[in-house]
Amino acid sequence: MREVSRRLGCSPRTTSRLADLGKLPPSMRVGNLRKWNSYEIDQYIDNRCKWPVEASTGRRS
Repeated sequence: MREVSRRLGCSPRTTSRLADLGKLPPSMRVGNLRKWNSYEIDQYIDNRCKWPVEASTGRRS
């Protein structure tokens, strides 16, 4: 999971949540570990929409 998290640019916990919500390609369970097909992760990364980022003014309102 750490490698997939690193490639996605998020924490392992976020990767787990995305997988639980069905937002990632299907994974296989090996004991307590989740394993993904690297080709499917590559395809997901290449095709996913960019998450919107809010602009910050740096000031409190």
